[in-house]
Amino acid sequence: MNDTHPKIQAIHLEMLKSLTPEARFKIAMRFSSGVFKLSREQFNARFGELGLQRWLEAHYGSKLARGALGSRYRE
Repeated sequence: MNDTHPKIQAIHLEMLKSLTPEARFKIAMRFSSGVFKLSREQFNARFGELGLQRWLEAHYGSKLARGALGSRYRE
């Protein structure tokens, strides 16, 4: 879903094009880390103390989640 008017999108695109690659990278990383943070928060809200485990399982699979959590992993 996108509620940004096409003219505003075009302005945003031109602004991004005018930035250095390093500045664009920083913006992308800030956005990406924000999405990860929101995702983790939602998993924690939904699954409580199992939030991190469920998040790891959803994104990386149960084998990697088990390895990352070690004895804290719950079947």
